[in-house]
Amino acid sequence: MRMTTAKLAIAIYLFTACAVGIKAQTIYSLNSPQPVSSITSVHLQRFEVLVEQQAILIAWRDSNGTVSSVTYSTPAPANRPGQPTGLALIGALNKANFSGVNPSLETAIINRLVTDGYLPAVTPQ
Repeated sequence: MRMTTAKLAIAIYLFTACAVGIKAQTIYSLNSPQPVSSITSVHLQRFEVLVEQQAILIAWRDSNGTVSSVTYSTPAPANRPGQPTGLALIGALNKANFSGVNPSLETAIINRLVTDGYLPAVTPQ
């Protein structure tokens, strides 16, 4: 069982690293620029699935060069009780189908950040 979990973790990591690496150059324009710092776009930089910790780490860079990140942990942080847990997102990722009319993994990640209030509404360029 332990070996199977390790193999699954490696497979998920390699899949997500390849999937994000292929489209990592996509830049998303903010539908309404943030007035405080005039951020007009964001670029996904990092996406890690931490299987043993039941967490997902996401990092992005904005048009000003500022790097921000969020970790979806299990359990969810007390200051964001409505945020999905890392375990829930890992389960959803495991069942996701990113073919046909479904968005790419990268688009799904950006949409999650928008839904959870880490980013304002965005449009892919």
